[in-house]
Amino acid sequence: MLLTVSQTMQVTDLSKTTIYRMFDSGQLKKVKLGGSTRVELPTELYEQYKEKNSGLN
Repeated sequence: MLLTVSQTMQVTDLSKTTIYRMFDSGQLKKVKLGGSTRVELPTELYEQYKEKNSGLN
């Protein structure tokens, strides 16, 4: 799943700094599309955050 950094921040509650640190450490994959950076968020990670936060709404 490709998301913008902002979308990833919303979905995961991670800060921008943490996301970029995860790029540097290899925990997340960064994809460049034109001049934009996209986060290749693994489906299982997305589901984990979605499940964790499902009771908050």
